[in-house]
Amino acid sequence: MKRWWEKIKAWDARRKQRGLERWAQERTRGQGRFIIRMTMLYAAMILTMREFYDGNVGLFTIATTHLTGLLIAYTSWGTSESSFKRALTEGRVKAAPSGVLPEKRPLDLGP
Repeated sequence: MKRWWEKIKAWDARRKQRGLERWAQERTRGQGRFIIRMTMLYAAMILTMREFYDGNVGLFTIATTHLTGLLIAYTSWGTSESSFKRALTEGRVKAAPSGVLPEKRPLDLGP
């Protein structure tokens, strides 16, 4: 059981490291691009679901969905950026990304 738990923890550590490296690439593209893209993605997803279930999408719904998406995007940027800066100070990630993500290894729970 202990060996299995160690494999889970190792997999989780690799997943977090890969996420930090992915964020290093994303942040090089800029905050504005990230905010706009996330806002539009959120709004498109919510408006599509709203149209599918309710069939009624008004101007107020469009405006509030975009404002909510903007808030979520800013919060996501701040959270990811603080995690990245903490990882930088701890030395878990390099300041300049290579531009290539490491290969993703599957979770192996076998003996």
